[in-house]
Amino acid sequence: MNTTTLPGPQSPRPHGPRALPPAAPPSQRITTQSGVAPQREHPVAKLKIISHRTAARPAVASHTLRASAPAYQDQHQHQHGVPHRAGPIARGAWIVVAVAAGCFALVLSPVRAQADQPAAAPMVVMTYNLRYASQTGPNAWPKRRPVAKALIQSVHPDLIGTQEGLYEQLKDLSADLPQYAWIGLGRDGGSRGEFMAVFYRTQRFEPLAFDHFWLSETPDRIASSSWNSACRRMVTWVEFLDRSSGQRFYFFNTHFDHRSQLARQQSAKLLWQRVEQLRTREPVILVGDFNAAAGHSQVYQTLVAPARFRDAWIEAPEKGRAIGTFHGFGGPAQASSQRIDWILVRGPVEVERAEVVTFSQNGQYPSDHFPVVARLKLGQ
Repeated sequence: MNTTTLPGPQSPRPHGPRALPPAAPPSQRITTQSGVAPQREHPVAKLKIISHRTAARPAVASHTLRASAPAYQDQHQHQHGVPHRAGPIARGAWIVVAVAAGCFALVLSPVRAQADQPAAAPMVVMTYNLRYASQTGPNAWPKRRPVAKALIQSVHPDLIGTQEGLYEQLKDLSADLPQYAWIGLGRDGGSRGEFMAVFYRTQRFEPLAFDHFWLSETPDRIASSSWNSACRRMVTWVEFLDRSSGQRFYFFNTHFDHRSQLARQQSAKLLWQRVEQLRTREPVILVGDFNAAAGHSQVYQTLVAPARFRDAWIEAPEKGRAIGTFHGFGGPAQASSQRIDWILVRGPVEVERAEVVTFSQNGQYPSDHFPVVARLKLGQ
């Protein structure tokens, strides 16, 4: 494993400064599977990244939610993941052409400029509570691991927000799915405790910035907890560049407490405050296990409101079977009536389809939660 140290605070981004959530402490270690540390100018000082892999391999499965073929496959139009921009002639400059006897004349119709950026292809987003890895029992991780791999390959997501994954468990998934890299930090600090890991396709996405905060009264204190929360809870967020279109967007991943209603309510308020601090017009995607019913809970109403987030499931013109997302390894017959795993969107995001995936193999479910997936199109 290679260890890279991010630079300290630098000048604002070329297109102007942006208010971002407070950076984590310098001692914080962030685990990522990205082969190259994100190089965005962002006030995350002296954070260490453990780099595991840069290889990206083609996906091996298709699904009804699979996005269309990426525009970035035309390699000669891109350099280092940045779409090539048309030169001044392509932008409509008059062209001077030679005519007989060495004279010159202006062509009276300029060449039309092509768009600087191609339209963004749809992306498939998944939120998935993995259920932490246990080594014994009928649903031990060694039995569930191949099923989890098959599920993800069948859906072919571009981005995955996972909850409850332990470090060794996430390394297993990374080994099984080499086309993805991931960013995360244990909620107890370092590699300890459950992660809110973000998996992303390295061929398509580049992480520009990332950070973590805890759902507590001291959110920048590692492993902090408040509001009678049964467990430490946290958020991992990443700003991504979609290489296929040049679109930037934010991706937030979280897991709210399963016992304390107060903790869930306060967590929703804090999370919204952090998103609001971005002061961005770029799309924001929020996924997670919120341990609260979609539609009528106070947590849901705090986040899903005018000028805040929209529920991808509600917005989708096409969706799969409506079913609760927690089933306790019992499958659809044992699923609760509540959808507690959500995909929320904000800004210029079009939702094309949403689905609760009830995948299993030979009666074995990969988790006690069903993942939720949505096909999204970002940009105006």
